[in-house]
Amino acid sequence: MASSDFPLTGPMLEAMLCVTRITSVKMRRALHDHLVLGCTQTAAAERYGYSKQQLSVHVKQIKQKLKPAFDAYATHVLVERSQ
Repeated sequence: MASSDFPLTGPMLEAMLCVTRITSVKMRRALHDHLVLGCTQTAAAERYGYSKQQLSVHVKQIKQKLKPAFDAYATHVLVERSQ
């Protein structure tokens, strides 16, 4: 079963951040602005005092590791509920 690509919401991002070592409130806000609100990485990073590269490291981790796992779980839950 292929998983869907669900839109990333604020609560979903917060749940993902719980399993990371990202504790900086400013970094969490930059990630939220980029991943949830759709700001560019450059704009989100600059708004909170980071370089684009610093933000990019965390964006990559979320997009490549955490988001696919959450999407697979959400797909599983939807399939289970429909049966």
